[in-house]
Amino acid sequence: MGQKMVSNIKRVAVLLMVALFSYSTVSAETRPDVVERIKPVGTVVVGGQASADASAAASGAPAAPAKPVSEGEALYQAKGCGACHGPDGIKTAMPIYPKLVGLPVQYAVNQMKDIKSGARSNGQSVAMKGIVAGVTEEEMTKMAEWLAGKSSAAAPAPAPKKAKAAPAPAPKAAAAPAAKAESAPAPAPKAAAPAPAAAPAAGGDGAALYASKGCGACHGPDGNKTIMPIYPKVAGLPAQYSINQMKDIKSGARSNGQSAAMKGVVMAIDDKDLKAIAEWLATQ
Repeated sequence: MGQKMVSNIKRVAVLLMVALFSYSTVSAETRPDVVERIKPVGTVVVGGQASADASAAASGAPAAPAKPVSEGEALYQAKGCGACHGPDGIKTAMPIYPKLVGLPVQYAVNQMKDIKSGARSNGQSVAMKGIVAGVTEEEMTKMAEWLAGKSSAAAPAPAPKKAKAAPAPAPKAAAAPAAKAESAPAPAPKAAAPAPAAAPAAGGDGAALYASKGCGACHGPDGNKTIMPIYPKVAGLPAQYSINQMKDIKSGARSNGQSAAMKGVVMAIDDKDLKAIAEWLATQ
């Protein structure tokens, strides 16, 4: 065999090997079964740090923080109102602070504006002035609306109704005896004794004093529903707060809003009766 023939055979062999290799590569890239077999298993970890995607998938996305029920509630919390009036406006830190839940919106806004302007400066108004200085009227309204819409206490769950028992059968009437020819007349009924006259209300009766002094004309018959939204709901207020406000209106220390109209009323009420009214209102 000549040298030239050997050289040609080697050349053909090389060409066949190149063609076979190219075909294998194309086949591996286009056949799904081959791609699946050579797919890498897992994720390479470099330097002890796991893949961010794998970590996020394992832990899941963080839950979003719960949003406040309303913007008014968020403002009430952010401004620190709960430090004195309680986190929900119901239970105050001290009895010298008012409960705010259920106050008419207009009254609550007016009081915040008067404390901000200095028109109301009695009692603890000085402490509150620094807070309301940074509150806009729009924010005041949102807080007042939230407080007005809250219930002062959770309504009790209704008691389950008891199944009515079947009524017992009525006893059979006994046969009436035969009437005598001449029966004696029935005795005449005795006249009822007259009812005793109602005793006059005692001086310490808060409910009677509230009614007799005409407080219900503005604040409602039980202190819960006012005749106008510029008057406060006085039922449920801490007794000491109510006493302090009536005394301040009486002395002139508080003169904002409708205080002038109330001054003529409280001038005729002594401290003992003011206390009785305030203690009764605190229970309503």
